[in-house]
Amino acid sequence: YRSIAAKVNYLGMDSPHLQYSAKATSQEMANPTRGSWKRLKRLARFILGIKRASWVYVFQEEPSVADVYVDSDWGGTSRDRRSTSGGAFMLGSHCLKTWSSTQHAIALSSAEAELYGMVEGVTRSRGLLDLVVELGMTGLSPNMRVWTDSAAAKSFVSRHGTGRMRHLQIRDLWLQKEVADGRITCLKIPGHENPADLMTKSLGLSDIRSRLDCLGIKLEFLDGSIF
Repeated sequence: YRSIAAKVNYLGMDSPHLQYSAKATSQEMANPTRGSWKRLKRLARFILGIKRASWVYVFQEEPSVADVYVDSDWGGTSRDRRSTSGGAFMLGSHCLKTWSSTQHAIALSSAEAELYGMVEGVTRSRGLLDLVVELGMTGLSPNMRVWTDSAAAKSFVSRHGTGRMRHLQIRDLWLQKEVADGRITCLKIPGHENPADLMTKSLGLSDIRSRLDCLGIKLEFLDGSIF
């Protein structure tokens, strides 16, 4: 089990459609159960049917601002009810980085889980943005746009203070200042159009296809079909 789960985790580094499943299987490496094997074999059958995953980078003008798409699945892990943060860092139509990770804190609401996902997304993207600028894209703005499908989380980062969520730690409130100072612009996106949704939960084939289209990634199956 550990050997196969490690291979899935390796493939998931550049396969956003596998990252959530790879994270889940890796968490059960210490004590796999029959259910763990069942889920892993189902994932393996899906992977074996894929010939390749292609990241498509079409020609585009140099973008002036980076876009970060974030999402969270509140309490999606039944074992400990920890939420999952997912995100994608994009320059124009080019996807440079995606991630799926389990949140350390146990969120008491979906808005709180989305907030933790936004904090992680902005933190990761700051480093990526600095790297892109060092590589020569000097025309890129130091500010960024953060897209979320949670109206509650968007409202929270657009005001000052904790409001009803007084238990939040100070380290999670710096995002409010980033928004207030204009370094972060928080925007709303419908859930079915948010590519970060792919990294927070298991989806059907049609939903996987629509999210991969947003990221500019094409899957080619062994039967010749492409989506």
